[in-house]
Amino acid sequence: MIRSPIKLLCFNILFLLLKTTSSLTDDFYQSDDHRAFISYHEPLLHMEEDSWGMIGASDRGESKEDTIVLSDQPIRLNESMKGYVEVKIVTINSSLKLPRWQQRNAAIQNCSFDTDSKHYCLGGGVDDLNDVLSQLAIRPDPNFNSRNGKLVKLHFSVSTSNDEIREKEYDIYISVEAINDPTFITVNPGTIQVPEGNTASVIQGIKISDTDCVDESDYLEVTLESRQGQLKIKGDEVVRFWIQGDRNRNFRKLVFRSNLSEINGLLEESLYYVPEENKVGDDQIIITVEDLSSNRTQTVEATLPVFIYPDCSLPSLHVPTMITLNEDSAATLNASISPSSCEFDIDLNITTSSGKISLVSSDEIEVTDIYNGVSGSGSNKAWNSALQKIVYTSDSNHYTIGRDLVVIKFEIGMKNQKEEYETARRETLVQIKNVPDPHILSLVSSSNKILETKEDQHLQLSLRMNDPDILDTTHEGFIYKVSITSERKAQFVLGSYHGVIFPNDNDQSKFMAGYNSLVDCLKNITYIPSKDFHGHDIIKISATDSDGDFEDTIEIPITVIPVFDEPSINLPQKFECNFAKVCELDGNSFDDPDGNGSFKLKMNTNHGRLSSFYRRSSDWYDSVGSAFELNETLSSLVYFRSPDISSKHYDTISISVLNEDDSLVTSASTLVFIEEMTVDKSSFIRYKKLSYHSDADCLSSFRSTNGRDVICHDSDEGVPSLYCVQHETCDFNYFEIDTIDETETDFELRLSAPDGFLHCETLGVIELERSDTSMILRGKAFNLNSVLSTLTYISHSGSNDILSLSLLHNENFVLSELNVPIEVTEVDDNLFLKSLRELFFTDEDTPLRLGGTNVEYDGKFMVKALVESFNGEFKLIERTSNEDWSSSLFLCEYPRDLNRLLGSLTFMPDRDWNSEETGDYAELKISVKKVAVCSDDEGLQDFTLHESMLELPIHVLPINDYPLIEFQSQIQGDEDFHVVPEDIALDIPMRVSDVDDDILIISIKSPNGTVALHTGHGNHVYAYFTEGNGDGSFYKEIVMKGRKEAINVYLGNLQFRGDESYHGNTALTVDMILRKL
Repeated sequence: MIRSPIKLLCFNILFLLLKTTSSLTDDFYQSDDHRAFISYHEPLLHMEEDSWGMIGASDRGESKEDTIVLSDQPIRLNESMKGYVEVKIVTINSSLKLPRWQQRNAAIQNCSFDTDSKHYCLGGGVDDLNDVLSQLAIRPDPNFNSRNGKLVKLHFSVSTSNDEIREKEYDIYISVEAINDPTFITVNPGTIQVPEGNTASVIQGIKISDTDCVDESDYLEVTLESRQGQLKIKGDEVVRFWIQGDRNRNFRKLVFRSNLSEINGLLEESLYYVPEENKVGDDQIIITVEDLSSNRTQTVEATLPVFIYPDCSLPSLHVPTMITLNEDSAATLNASISPSSCEFDIDLNITTSSGKISLVSSDEIEVTDIYNGVSGSGSNKAWNSALQKIVYTSDSNHYTIGRDLVVIKFEIGMKNQKEEYETARRETLVQIKNVPDPHILSLVSSSNKILETKEDQHLQLSLRMNDPDILDTTHEGFIYKVSITSERKAQFVLGSYHGVIFPNDNDQSKFMAGYNSLVDCLKNITYIPSKDFHGHDIIKISATDSDGDFEDTIEIPITVIPVFDEPSINLPQKFECNFAKVCELDGNSFDDPDGNGSFKLKMNTNHGRLSSFYRRSSDWYDSVGSAFELNETLSSLVYFRSPDISSKHYDTISISVLNEDDSLVTSASTLVFIEEMTVDKSSFIRYKKLSYHSDADCLSSFRSTNGRDVICHDSDEGVPSLYCVQHETCDFNYFEIDTIDETETDFELRLSAPDGFLHCETLGVIELERSDTSMILRGKAFNLNSVLSTLTYISHSGSNDILSLSLLHNENFVLSELNVPIEVTEVDDNLFLKSLRELFFTDEDTPLRLGGTNVEYDGKFMVKALVESFNGEFKLIERTSNEDWSSSLFLCEYPRDLNRLLGSLTFMPDRDWNSEETGDYAELKISVKKVAVCSDDEGLQDFTLHESMLELPIHVLPINDYPLIEFQSQIQGDEDFHVVPEDIALDIPMRVSDVDDDILIISIKSPNGTVALHTGHGNHVYAYFTEGNGDGSFYKEIVMKGRKEAINVYLGNLQFRGDESYHGNTALTVDMILRKL
């Protein structure tokens, strides 16, 4: 019975392992004190699947033919047991059968004999029980076998009524050898009927039966093969099966593996059959099943008949929804009629609202030209080939961007099998892109020679403007941008200024005009070369349309012939000069139109002095240079009258221009008339007279602020020096004005110290000019002396300086000058800025607080700061005045207070500005310097000599500003609805707001109504429409593409109308898609 020695060896080893752990091992061989109460010497038996086996030989002839004797030795109870004995039997994976005569024997007590629960109980004497146990028959559960290592188990327990023995237990194991059961394929429906075409039909009714395949590990391999069709698997169940080939395609043959339950589930729900195209008639599906779980491979096969019946329904017409082509070009429509096994007579008309439809006649179809299209008759098979050759050609210079699209209509009529005539319509939208025509500008000239004109003369030009696209109505209202420039800075006068717009009044070379206005202004252009220019020039004229789709440029070379112009000196007829004044001689110039090179300039006067740029000279002055340099010299000419001349009331100035070889080029002269005045020459500025030492003749002495006596000045020595310490206030009250008239005459006092700060009290005098380093005062000598007694000086640079004092009468007549050296002792107190970060980050339109910026300075002066921002603005949060956002700001504080303000510095980028699009950083720039006192009259120029400067770059990250759609009018009537009468149009204006000005796509549709847009041409919006109700203006859905300005023109004229005879609630759906550039 056991066919495999290896299996027998494995089961014996398994049993020995089980018995090793059993507590009943010693029941076989007991001592006199421990006798075996149940004995059996073959604990592991063997039998076949689905059969009866008997343990012990039968002597009553009740064993059947299908019962196999598993062992000749019966199960025995120990005969030494007395009285009533009870035996309990529990079976695992099996059931028991007792001999019928023993079941009727009254000597055997059946205690709770329960075959359903597989628990058995026998009671009686030992002899009677041994008779029953010798005829015990056992059968494994249906389809149970030990292929997966499981065994049949008999569990015995013995007890006696006198409590001599209590629950003694014993186990017997049986291995069951598997046998092969046949596999069956059931096909219920017989012949399956499917329609012709590529439609997938579900296949049901195939079922596989195999009693051996009860476990998930029992695998079957199923092969499905079609002769004239294709098979496919649908659904997610496919991922659990192995399929030969690509599961997303159709195959003639499918092979997959799995257990029985999953295969049957697949065959019931996911198997589809697809006929081959244009195939009708009989086909069959061959099903082959191979059992992979058996030692002996078995294969079964079945056939499922399939009948493909013809589909004679009307074929359908397929046309493209939209085609796109360029202006002045053609495109194939690629329409088609669905294939059919039946033949139909088809009449087809194809028309277009614009353009031309062309189709060549063939032997099977005769084509006739009709208005705006073609017409023809033929079979569906002939039309299916002919439709592939239909060509659409657009009108010349016609495009559809920014207006309604071209519509191609297909009208088809067919006779069905009942000789009934049916019609259908289809539409294709055509979008035609604008293609500009080149060379729109040309020069009107009889020859190709280079144009010529003479120096300082005008030239008339005539240009032709030609734009073939202007014939299209979509170009009406187009504005052209025109630029007319010259390499040599020539000027132009247009032939007409009607309809011409200059965006920049200061730049007449760029203008805008419509087509007709542009044609008129280019007909007669006047070319005006630059003054005194001669040589070659190139005129460049560019024209661009308002959409920026094309640009045309024409270059016109021009030669300007030189004409010799003599140089000239231009002088006024006379000058008038006050006796005590320095006279500025205005209005002088030298003109050399031809730019002949370098000249010599000679000037002289009889009784005065000449100077240029206030540099004094003698009674003559000469210079060498170009015409420009000589002209600069003459324009800044100054005349000084000699003080010792009192009798002359006029003077003569002579000017000559010579070549480099001293040959005369040109000359001129003029008169200077002088007004006689009496001047007091006894007024001058000097040191104060002080008594310093009784034995020394000192004119003056002075003391520095550090308390040391410095110099006693003798009249024969040079000007003594003043001494001062850096950043300290030094008193310089050592000067006075000496004059005989202290209260009558007005004097002008000029004080300056270029590297320091001067200060004095100016009561009683007039301040003509005043700054930190200089001042000009006017007043009586008495009052000016009071001012000089309060003069102080501060040096912040630490450099030596010069104090200049000048006393003047009548503005430019200098009476006295005094230049005093100042020696400054430098002090080390550096001032500088620092920041903890080198680069800052923020988002677009998001404020950023910049911390970590400090001023380091240990001195006792105040610090003045200039804060500037670029590509943004800033604010000081901690400032009590709380100013608005600013791009520049002056601060003057002590270092501690200044650091507090800088710590609250908050920066805001410019609106919608970011570093990713511009490739640049925003920036804060801080400059600082030390000051003794804060002044409000300082400007940006005061920080050119700053002591420290810090630049803080800021990287601004972009963020998306998403567009919004909003209604422009309030909802009327119900709170939540627009109310509109049936079949009446309702205005629902809308608008789009978009900060980033991106490309937007807007879709507007309604389930129970139609929408319409009413606007003129020229808006830069791409729009297309879905099928409407036939009136040409209202559509079920409208889709637009463009920027917000153009789209808002359409949305402001939006109308809604309910479907015919519809009443009730509905909705208007507006969807918007953002497309970033």
